[in-house]
Amino acid sequence: MPRVCTGIASSSDCDTAKPTKPIAAVAMDAFRQFLDRGKEAAQTVSAPMTTSRERRRLQAAESYIQMRMAGNNEKLLNLVSDDIQLLSSRDGTFVGKDQFSDYLDKVKPTGTWENATWNDDIDRAQILGRVKFLVVNVGVVAHMGFDKSDKINRIYVGTRSKSPK
Repeated sequence: MPRVCTGIASSSDCDTAKPTKPIAAVAMDAFRQFLDRGKEAAQTVSAPMTTSRERRRLQAAESYIQMRMAGNNEKLLNLVSDDIQLLSSRDGTFVGKDQFSDYLDKVKPTGTWENATWNDDIDRAQILGRVKFLVVNVGVVAHMGFDKSDKINRIYVGTRSKSPK
């Protein structure tokens, strides 16, 4: 079987003191390294460039969805401003902490939600999710706007196809 001496293909005899590998194993190692470099490059290219303000707001959005899914409404209310506005394409519009709190108590959280990302087009945090509507899984999005103190003051939740800009 053809072998490679110390990682370099050779037609001459190998120095028996140096390790050898079958050519197929060397090729597989090289291919794996190539894939790993591609993954690293893709992660570097696709990694969003966020400011410290955006990172704080993304963390607030992450905390919001985690608390919402856990039903921890009391702590969740600390993340939103007094003049919070929620627009849900399914449930309607709720303005102010009192209405928002009533909404949280009445509407139980559902679905699965991804990590928050920053949407530069609308300058808001965005969380993609999937919820069951009747018997169909529907792709949804939550957009979150913030006030100057980084409290959530606007939330839109609706289908991805009808998401406002």
